[in-house]
Amino acid sequence: MVVGWGERNDVTTPNTFYQAILTLRNALAEVGLPRDTVKTISRRGLTLSEATQVEVFTPTAEPVIASEDAAIAEGTAMKKPACAPIRCTGDVEWTIGKNRFVGTVSWRMQHREGTAVINGKLFGHVVSEVNRTIYFHYSDHQNARVLNNDRIVKTFADSADEADINATLPGFYRTPGRDLSLMIDEYRGAWLFAASNVPSLYCRKNAP
Repeated sequence: MVVGWGERNDVTTPNTFYQAILTLRNALAEVGLPRDTVKTISRRGLTLSEATQVEVFTPTAEPVIASEDAAIAEGTAMKKPACAPIRCTGDVEWTIGKNRFVGTVSWRMQHREGTAVINGKLFGHVVSEVNRTIYFHYSDHQNARVLNNDRIVKTFADSADEADINATLPGFYRTPGRDLSLMIDEYRGAWLFAASNVPSLYCRKNAP
């Protein structure tokens, strides 16, 4: 974590690190590359698989924009995904200490409102189920969306232990009024979610 985040490693949690690696592996699989391109070495860290070839890329020139109109068009195109409707589903794995959540989150966002449906298994002092919908509103701040939890609706299958869920899930998914700040970019038929500039979810697009 010191190598990856430098001076920011003291505010980067192990959960953020593990989620970033999971997102990377999912992205590799989506483009047809082996998930084990990034291998875990127990108690030591990570390495690239022996079959991976690394090439140094050196840009030969700065990108050129032909005109001021093209520059404006390019800037507009880069900002467009932030305003587009979002319907997607991604796999998540959050680990905090001895607690772990494994499941999926499905997002829908449009017209400053949205839902996040989270379901999966929570491994704490007991194994329980999480199955709930978070209704939220959001606002745009620079290149991020700030989501605010309006209410939570749990299904009958949601048996999550309160102590375990409070210790494992981010506050946005468990408490009305809590915020979540996300940077969202479109990539290869999916949406990439990032929190604090760290990739946190590879979200596959759903049919409208």
